[in-house]
Amino acid sequence: MRLLVSSVYKNKLKLWMLLLAEASVSLLEKLHTSLTLKYPKLAPKANLLRVRCRDDRLRFLNSAWLEADGIFPLKNNTYRHRDNLSAIVTMEYHRLEKGMVLPNRRVGAGQDAIIRLLLAIELQYKFIGATAEGAIGLRTISIYLSETPTEALSTDLLDKLALFKWLHNEYLINNMTSSAGGYKTLAKKELVSSLDFDFEAFALSRHSIRDYADKQIDIQLLKEIVTIAMSTPSVCNRQAWRVYIVTDRVTIESALLFQNGNRGFTDRVPALFIVCADLHRFVSVEERNQAWIDGGLFSMTLMLAIHGKNLGSCPLNWSASRENDQGLRRLFNIPQNEVVIMMLSLGYLQDSVKFTDSPRRSINEVISVVS
Repeated sequence: MRLLVSSVYKNKLKLWMLLLAEASVSLLEKLHTSLTLKYPKLAPKANLLRVRCRDDRLRFLNSAWLEADGIFPLKNNTYRHRDNLSAIVTMEYHRLEKGMVLPNRRVGAGQDAIIRLLLAIELQYKFIGATAEGAIGLRTISIYLSETPTEALSTDLLDKLALFKWLHNEYLINNMTSSAGGYKTLAKKELVSSLDFDFEAFALSRHSIRDYADKQIDIQLLKEIVTIAMSTPSVCNRQAWRVYIVTDRVTIESALLFQNGNRGFTDRVPALFIVCADLHRFVSVEERNQAWIDGGLFSMTLMLAIHGKNLGSCPLNWSASRENDQGLRRLFNIPQNEVVIMMLSLGYLQDSVKFTDSPRRSINEVISVVS
């Protein structure tokens, strides 16, 4: 208990120091930002970088549930958005799932995660009602309890079993149950049964395509591509991805005006994905860069899914200016809690396809073998 309380105050102090530092430079930065944006040519590059980073820092501070870091559920009424609670429930049930599949699973391990999960589901049910992730969490707890002897349960967890039963009944009443959650066991033969193809050839045959057939892509096919990409791993399974699907040619051209890597084929793009990440799904200062990590993984899987559907795509980076970022947000009503990861143009392939013959660096320039 003493360690838990210490953790509480440590994280409170960390948060207050972060907020104090933010407040102390706020007025100065506003003046600095105004002058820099008004006279950009007079501003050193380092100052421009500072201005560009400020939006991202404030966006993260205002969206992520930093108060949940290490102290949930003692201070559990500070969430700003329903997705803050969804993220916590998902994170805790996934922690429990990971413990269940460890090679040397220790009987009774992970009970602290169950307590946090129950309290998170209770809070979520109080403010939002029964949810899909709550149902998955309750099923995961059921599996854990069925595989753990009662004598291995702690007093703290035994005290929470009444809460578990109440939540379980409430979810049944609301007809909100799940067949997902926990873990699965497959024979190796089953797991590799879908790998009977040359993945190396598949991966090496993907190229960035900048010329597409003049043919519209059915929205259902675009949804199938995104569904495949949603198999991408993410931090604690929190799946922060958001995808804006654009198929109107005029709107696509308007969007591409904010991106500087599409010159020469802007009017040839039949479909556009705008990949974002929702900062509501993150819960600690240490996760400040996680949106780009998870978003990058998702975008690569998205490109492979496009390639697997016999379409071509081209990743369009979002190394954008502050003005272009805000312009894109206004065009698509992208909220401030989301960060733009990248754009992806895609379309059907022409009968003859041209792509750059760009060689890759040597493997020896990339790897460091540590023995």
